[in-house]
Amino acid sequence: MNLSGIGASPGLAVGPVHRLERETFAVRELRLGPAVVVPEVARFLAALEESRHELITIRDGIATELGEEEARIYDAHLLILGDPELMAAVESGVREGRRNAAFVFRNHMARVAAHFDQLEDEYLRERRADIADCARRVLRHLVGVGSRRLEDVPQASVIVAHDLGPSEVAVLPRERVLAFVLEVGSRTSHGAIVARGRGIPAVVSVKEALAKVQPGDTVAVFGLGGIGLAVIQGAKLAQAGRIIAIDTNPAKFDLARTFGATDCVNPKDFDKPIQQVIVEMTGWGVDHSFECIGNVGVMRAALECAHRGWGQSVIIGVAGAGQEISTRPFQLVTGRRWLGTAFGGVKGRSELPGMVQDAMAGRIQLAPFVTHTMGLADINQAFDLMHEGKSIRSVLRHG
Repeated sequence: MNLSGIGASPGLAVGPVHRLERETFAVRELRLGPAVVVPEVARFLAALEESRHELITIRDGIATELGEEEARIYDAHLLILGDPELMAAVESGVREGRRNAAFVFRNHMARVAAHFDQLEDEYLRERRADIADCARRVLRHLVGVGSRRLEDVPQASVIVAHDLGPSEVAVLPRERVLAFVLEVGSRTSHGAIVARGRGIPAVVSVKEALAKVQPGDTVAVFGLGGIGLAVIQGAKLAQAGRIIAIDTNPAKFDLARTFGATDCVNPKDFDKPIQQVIVEMTGWGVDHSFECIGNVGVMRAALECAHRGWGQSVIIGVAGAGQEISTRPFQLVTGRRWLGTAFGGVKGRSELPGMVQDAMAGRIQLAPFVTHTMGLADINQAFDLMHEGKSIRSVLRHG
């Protein structure tokens, strides 16, 4: 597997990968009664104060380890948490809107972060990471510990994550972290600056670093045409622990099992949504789902069967012109990721030759895709077989 990104901190590291999933918080909108408004405001202010104390400790530690210049990064975080507009906005939402502090605070910080996303200047745009870092810290106090625990990083690991805030990079156990790889970020991000100061090798802006199927992962594949079967084969090569093949045509199940499917499911056999069936089969949903049909309804089902907190769904099928996808925002704010891909993300010039070699060596199966061979005169029959779902790929002989 080859991944590329931006070198943010120099160095070389070799070691096992530790996936650090996006941190999620169970923030629900709650309507408050008059009696709990004042205590809720006090709880929010206490969370801010606790967060500020933590940041001061981190700042002092970095000042001792790296010097005062690097420590000034955390002065910006302290300013964010001491912003009078932030406190006024959240207090207003609690007192006048009668909503819980975690809900109001999260929405306010999301709006601020969205403003930074729209800035053209890269350095200023990267300050969005500081906003998100501060938001996570306060939410930990308001709703409890999130889903991400830095203290669980195993010995001598390379961390792969979507992002790491500068306060998180500051407390990474240096003796256990060999390097880290992030899906977002740049050389000017504060996290990268701290990494360079601490001597932690880092690569950032590695697109879809977490999107790769890992050994033992659970995978759901919707649609068992040529693309879906290729996904199943890829998941098997990646050593997925469970591969669930989903199609309304059970005649394709035997071929799916040949490629590596461990379970085959026909949505017509159930009187409930297929996403509910998959969630019940797996406990909490799958690590990865792939939509290989081009049906917007199935795209939604594929997303909603992904595991809460870190599951991701990849759209491969091409929908009809003008069609739109939809889901409830809850599906995304609880940590699921919705992705799209073109040609599987393969770089033709650099990666395709290796796949050809794998096919010639028998590591990638191609022959099972060809289910029918016929003469050119039978081309109409080939189209009929395709439309009836009886063929995967038909090869026509000329002459």
